[in-house]
Amino acid sequence: MLYFGSSGNPNDIATANSHQPNIIPPPGTTIGRTGFIAKFSLASLSTSEAAPAKDLVLYNNPSDGNFSLKGTVLSKESHIINITDMSGRQIYSSPISKTAEQHFRLADQLANGNYLISVSKTDKTPVKSFKLTIKK
Repeated sequence: MLYFGSSGNPNDIATANSHQPNIIPPPGTTIGRTGFIAKFSLASLSTSEAAPAKDLVLYNNPSDGNFSLKGTVLSKESHIINITDMSGRQIYSSPISKTAEQHFRLADQLANGNYLISVSKTDKTPVKSFKLTIKK
């Protein structure tokens, strides 16, 4: 993909010696003192690294404190689950083994209310967050 642009300033618009002072602009466009062309690779601009979290789901929500997480992203590498209440206080944190479906039995640790469940990689890179409602 090519991007055409122009600037009235010949300095600091691109890498050194890359400006195009004699560029012929595409028909129907005007150009400042300096034109430039930027080339982008669609592959390097993609966001596919975020896509695996799409299939990660939380079910039994609302819940009595027993709930599950399911998704292929969980089977690819180890993760960590963190549960915080809405004031930000950490209620639960635990590593998750590499299995596509994880079951949590936390009815004795979670009172009625709303909680934030955060799933992250072991290097703390966030994967996905959910709001969980507990109703007993």
